[in-house]
Amino acid sequence: MHAQHRPRRLALVCAPLALGGVLGLLAPAGPRGDALSFHVAQGTTLARSFASRQEASQDEVEMLLNGQPMPSGITNGMTLVQEQRLELSDEFVEPGPGRADAAPRVLRRSFLGIEASGEQSTENPMDAGRQEDRRHSKSELEGKTVVFEWDEAQRTHSKRFDPEGPAIQLLEGLVEDTDFRALLPPEGAAEPGDTWDLDAAVISSLLMPAGNLCLVAEEGPDRKEGDPGALSAGDPSRAFAGLEGEVEATYKGARDVEGTRCGIIALEFKVHSKRDLKEELARFSHGDLEIERVEAFLSLEGEGELAWDLAGGHGRSLNLSGKLKNQMDVSMKLVQSDRTLPIRRKMMMSGTYELQANVERR
Repeated sequence: MHAQHRPRRLALVCAPLALGGVLGLLAPAGPRGDALSFHVAQGTTLARSFASRQEASQDEVEMLLNGQPMPSGITNGMTLVQEQRLELSDEFVEPGPGRADAAPRVLRRSFLGIEASGEQSTENPMDAGRQEDRRHSKSELEGKTVVFEWDEAQRTHSKRFDPEGPAIQLLEGLVEDTDFRALLPPEGAAEPGDTWDLDAAVISSLLMPAGNLCLVAEEGPDRKEGDPGALSAGDPSRAFAGLEGEVEATYKGARDVEGTRCGIIALEFKVHSKRDLKEELARFSHGDLEIERVEAFLSLEGEGELAWDLAGGHGRSLNLSGKLKNQMDVSMKLVQSDRTLPIRRKMMMSGTYELQANVERR
């Protein structure tokens, strides 16, 4: 993950200075290159749209019962497609200072549309032919307005419905930043070819714009009273917890994007994680079947491009695409009256992920 042309890397560098050059350092100097900072004007309203699609298919699967392979026909192929759409309207009631890492003091966000759908197909399970399950999920946040207010003491935003809304627990996982400010250069400015490294955790914010939307299944096999279902079980940010790896940003210079002068930041990433899911999947233990261990391995590799509105001081668009691999290793035991049979299931899936985000001034 190295850019072919890299005139400089954003960092502090110390070098010997001739005495005559010291006085030159005392003169004030402006930032080099294009200013890439967040500085949205008070009263600005931005309409944001996000659309994502994930498609994955089963590469291989292995199931062992008491150390022996299970009969053929039980472990045939599976394909999973998930799509999500989000429409927001952000009113900047009180902006923050014009720094690259600034956050608005007061932001009023209206959730205009939230929707997720999924389709899972399985080929010939137990010789029963092709089976398809369709799922559709919505969120109670749709149609609601949330106000984010900066708390200087806590160095974060407090959140509240305006007017009062549904359960306040829906606010917990929401994220104020949908401009992806974490991608901006640390110096607040850059020249074409400049590169800088980002924390691997930034990928989670890219894959979950606005945070946890608390999606709940409305139809499909996951729709059960009191059970949020597979599309929305728990906090989805946990799927990207513990990411490690490399994320690199490169400034490509400025260009016009639909009539708006934008600075273009290119991304390359290669990250992975390993998680223990035993507690999250404990609900699937029932009767004589007990889950003992669940390990999930995730890897993501891809690229993206953020267009930053130079005059407006906010994100203009984001395109992201990547390849994913997901492996699940589950150990269970089947307890019978006279014996206990160990069961192990390993499944590898791979596929693609795409995200398109666009912003318009209102």
